[in-house]
Amino acid sequence: MIDPEPQLALHGRLSTRPAGWIVLGYLLLCFGVWGYWLSHERDYFSGDQPHYLVIASALVDHASFEVTRAYRSEIERDRFRIGMLVESGTDVSDEGIAYLFRAHTRAGPHGLYNVHNIGLPILLSPALVVSEWLQRLARHLGVDSQWIASLPRLGCMAFILLLSGAIPLLAWSFSGLFFSERTPRILTSVALGCAAPFSYAAQQIYPDIPAGIIAAAGLLYCVRGARESETHRVARPVLALLIALLPWLQIRFFAPALLLATACHLVERRSASGRRTRAAWFFPAALLASTLGLAHYNQFAFGQATGPYREGSLSIAPEGRMVLLGLHVDQLHGIFLAQPLMLAAVVGLSALFVRDWRLAALTGALHASFVVPTAMHPNWYGGFSLAGRFGWSGAVVLLVLGLLSVVVSLVRLSYV
Repeated sequence: MIDPEPQLALHGRLSTRPAGWIVLGYLLLCFGVWGYWLSHERDYFSGDQPHYLVIASALVDHASFEVTRAYRSEIERDRFRIGMLVESGTDVSDEGIAYLFRAHTRAGPHGLYNVHNIGLPILLSPALVVSEWLQRLARHLGVDSQWIASLPRLGCMAFILLLSGAIPLLAWSFSGLFFSERTPRILTSVALGCAAPFSYAAQQIYPDIPAGIIAAAGLLYCVRGARESETHRVARPVLALLIALLPWLQIRFFAPALLLATACHLVERRSASGRRTRAAWFFPAALLASTLGLAHYNQFAFGQATGPYREGSLSIAPEGRMVLLGLHVDQLHGIFLAQPLMLAAVVGLSALFVRDWRLAALTGALHASFVVPTAMHPNWYGGFSLAGRFGWSGAVVLLVLGLLSVVVSLVRLSYV
């Protein structure tokens, strides 16, 4: 039964066994969709994805983020479809590499560096190491094919897909805030956590879905953190480090990182425990250290603390309002059209204000902190990436509001 108190109920101690089956079903669905695309040679590996993998390759093969050697190597090996972009006989000297990939690189004081943030390549580097090892093993055993040649790329995509399994798990956890019975939790978690856009976007090598997962985990911590003080001794530093990672995934994620670090700090300070009050400073301290580290990297790589970004990287223009609306209702890119159940978030926001206005304000602000900067980006809707990419982070955050709105509807229909 839903808790009648104005504050959110916390029913998360129910058996987690259904959550495992939900995550397994989600992963099977996503691998099935991806496999269908691969069988029809439509895996939508384009846009910036090859360049993220080149950065990861530079880190794994050369222990550096300088990408000249990595680009030259990938032109020869063509593991990430870089070679297909270069005609035979093209100049691949250092100057030639810089010219070929001038849209994705900047020459700095210490060489050529990619303009894309390095947080995602760092996350991908273990998957690339394992994939390369499996590739060498297969060839040593005499097995070679187009699939084996593509294994480093496919392995990294599979790794990102597996990480997205946190989405239905978060949906299950959030549903426990509103439901006390297993069946409604399962239905809402499956409906919202296992559907579009996550089911078709999970394997895309972009930072948007991982960032949305971190933000949703921060929201969940803010709710549970005020009630279960002693269960977060491990979760607290892990979450603080994940929040601090957000600007490294994409610099425009600094705004949600700042919101989450502030919210988690305030939640921790509400405790009367002196030890816990001191621990609350871990969130802003981690973000501050991360920001200083990112500024130092930018200074080293690009010669300026602000990084490779130029004037006009974010633009306040009338078109931005169109893109902001389109991220929600555009027939190709809109969150609400990709997953109509997310429309429930509109009702959910008002319901959440009645039950817990602090969580409602934080959720709304988080969603805005993701979609507003992307609407100001000159590459509308994510450029050449898969449709709807710039709305994926906000879609994960909207799970909270969508679930609550479903709860309200079920209560009124006396189904719960």
